[in-house]
Amino acid sequence: MPNVAEERIVLKGATGKEFFVYAEPDKTIPLIEVVQAFEVFEGESGGHTGTLDRPSKQQLSTAFNTDSLDAVVAKIVTEGRIVPSVHRRTNSKSGKANGHESNR
Repeated sequence: MPNVAEERIVLKGATGKEFFVYAEPDKTIPLIEVVQAFEVFEGESGGHTGTLDRPSKQQLSTAFNTDSLDAVVAKIVTEGRIVPSVHRRTNSKSGKANGHESNR
């Protein structure tokens, strides 16, 4: 994938915990090119922020009624909501915010 995805696509599972993938949110692009990696994450507190963990297959199966990682990723991408990542809001290395030069 040429560009690093900068968005989290978040979906709450049946257990109430939020799970997410890093992806390019353009739904016109094939899924294999949309998702940065076929990995699902969850926040330590059950939300989409804080320390990130990779949920177990059992957790994913309980939350999404399937143990297929491909099916879980597809469900998150198609039904989830987009949450801009911190890197999208402010790029501290370049001093740019939202793609514009800062006034420092």
